[in-house]
Amino acid sequence: MISQISLFDEDAGQQNHESVKGEFQTAAWLLSLMELPGIGGTKAITLAKEFQSSSALAEANPELLKKLLRGAEINFQQLMYREVELLDDVKVVCYFDDNYPAGLRDLDTPPPVLWYRGSIPENAGVAIVGTREPSSRGAALAFEAGRIASEQGLAVVSGLALGIDSSAHKGSLESAGVNVAVLACDVRKPTPKSNQQMSEEILEKGGCLVAEVPPGTITEARNLVARNRIQAAWANGLVMAECGIPSGTLHTVRFAIQIERPVAVFDPQILGTPSPSNAGNLALSSLDGCDPEILGGTSGFKNLVRARKPCADSVLDSQESTKDFISSLK
Repeated sequence: MISQISLFDEDAGQQNHESVKGEFQTAAWLLSLMELPGIGGTKAITLAKEFQSSSALAEANPELLKKLLRGAEINFQQLMYREVELLDDVKVVCYFDDNYPAGLRDLDTPPPVLWYRGSIPENAGVAIVGTREPSSRGAALAFEAGRIASEQGLAVVSGLALGIDSSAHKGSLESAGVNVAVLACDVRKPTPKSNQQMSEEILEKGGCLVAEVPPGTITEARNLVARNRIQAAWANGLVMAECGIPSGTLHTVRFAIQIERPVAVFDPQILGTPSPSNAGNLALSSLDGCDPEILGGTSGFKNLVRARKPCADSVLDSQESTKDFISSLK
């Protein structure tokens, strides 16, 4: 159902929609705000925090609005209230809901709304990420990390991709662990298709498939980068199992460092012969520090990376050190 809200019309009060305190702090209103040209997720959350109802926004001081919107000129007469239509077993959770993953609020750009299937776990989580083309040793270490996380009562947060992600999820699932698979596409159609059975097992064992993109969205490169920040923030810490340079995994590392999540990497020496697939491990574990260019980010962030020697908070060289790091995240 769609109803137009012309907030600044004299007859706004005669609209079918009734203004209610707190209404803006819902998934439907956040999505409606985000459809306005010039309003993205961050501005939608800002408006919902400041003005809890459409009537409060209609009566807002223009100077305050200008300040909150950082000078952006927004035509609120175009605001449309749009009910959220949920299909199949898909649910939504928004920034203001009690079951919204608290860690996501640490992000500069937290997702206002998440679509998900399954159950959002209350367990603390560890993100286990890495390349889609790992060595056999890297895959085995990721599997073991997933198993340890399950035994410690931690949810494994990863992306359901081939390679390291799949190995970490498998290790957790084989120990009856809870998993969070963060997707960059429609949660009803997780990719790759070869992991369809794994996605169903995640749901059966109390985990969830989650995305900030709505049903109907296909996987795109920009969505993959954006979902990496969710993986980093959802978890209490990050294990980077194996990756090369360049690698999308390094975006996840950057986000984790930015929001002060502890980062661990497997020592490249236990991965075997140095190779392009573990060049990221070597860079992040080097006592000489890491070239900040491989992580990207602002000049301020790059200065932070230069000061970290090694860049990773922990370098894991044994099953015991892996268990110690994961246990510390509880």
